[in-house]
Amino acid sequence: MAQRPPRGGRAGAAKPGTRSQRAGKAGGRHDAARPDLVVVEITGTDADGEPIARPVSWTGPGPISIRMRPEPAGQPALAPGERVLARIRHSRGTLYEGSTFRRLAGAPPGRILGVFEHGRIRPADRRHKADWQVPEGQEGGAQHGDIVLAEPLPRPSHRVLGARPARIVERLGRSGEAR
Repeated sequence: MAQRPPRGGRAGAAKPGTRSQRAGKAGGRHDAARPDLVVVEITGTDADGEPIARPVSWTGPGPISIRMRPEPAGQPALAPGERVLARIRHSRGTLYEGSTFRRLAGAPPGRILGVFEHGRIRPADRRHKADWQVPEGQEGGAQHGDIVLAEPLPRPSHRVLGARPARIVERLGRSGEAR
């Protein structure tokens, strides 16, 4: 049985304006090395209040910035430190446009606020129930009882149990001390 030609044209002929005809033009070029779906971390917002993200792992040339589209009605806005699987599209230069494909649960927070005690950070936020371990040399000059701001570190592959590692970024003061 013979195959039918595609709608509206001859077999094997590309319709005007389709990707196969635009492949050589700069605007329609499809870069096979750039993935359309990437895991991104929200880093903040731009002047218009739209979320700005960066890829978690990027193998392309140079750093890029991704301006995320607003979430659909009824969905909470993307917060800094949140990770999502995003569909990205090149806009211009190093700027990309992204839309949320799926929110990733269990992503570590972007920053941890808590009290430093005996090599651990006890989070001030009740949503973070577990303590964070501060590895040797990552204390940032903090002492027992200091209120600190920290960021998560990657967990060593050989260590799956126990407190997650974090590096102290800033000392904010002593616990119980007035500012």
